Amino acid sequence: MLNCWHLWLCEANYRRVEALEGIPPRPHVLAYQAPANSLTEGGPVVLPERARSISCSCELAVEIDQIAYQADDKEAAQAIRGYRVLAGFRDSALYEEVPQPTPRDKGVSVYYARWADTFNCVGPLIPCDQAADPYDAQMRVEIEGYAPVLTNSNDYLHQAPAAIAALSQFATLQPGDIISLGRAGSMVEVPSDQQLAGGTRVFAEIAGVGQVEAVIEDGRRIRK
Repeated sequence: MLNCWHLWLCEANYRRVEALEGIPPRPHVLAYQAPANSLTEGGPVVLPERARSISCSCELAVEIDQIAYQADDKEAAQAIRGYRVLAGFRDSALYEEVPQPTPRDKGVSVYYARWADTFNCVGPLIPCDQAADPYDAQMRVEIEGYAPVLTNSNDYLHQAPAAIAALSQFATLQPGDIISLGRAGSMVEVPSDQQLAGGTRVFAEIAGVGQVEAVIEDGRRIRK
């Protein structure tokens, strides 16, 4: 597992792509992910028996190297140690099947959909001075046997300093905390009736920033 204090998602960045997908806007802008669901490169990413259709996105994440509380954008930018590539998994069936009478409930169901252990696969840290422009880079995610999905980090509504500053207004961030900017576009989709072969790998890359690769163990009970 990844040795970090906390992992956060900047869910406000989902609004543009989810609007195109017909998903109502979320009232919240950030979501907390338990460290137990994060692992470093190699894997395995474990799809639990109860999971159904699975989605995976390529995400840009930052790690901070100092305590941040009520930081402004400049202080937030200075707190960034470097960048990581994250392959984020989601049990799409939970999003589709949980009763969703309000947009807030719909948002919360997505939040739980990423809580499974190992569902955030995090690549190695790339120091800021070794990375290309992280906010104008092609992003690619691929699961073996499925067409790769290409997006671009310039589609993010909010960059890392703004996300750190917003989060630090109500939570004290610690050195080693990781903030993912979320997905900038579409995801790879694995339907509930398709079993992944043993040894199937996931690969995510952000050009000039880094990459992450891991084996997937598909323990889902396939429903025809």
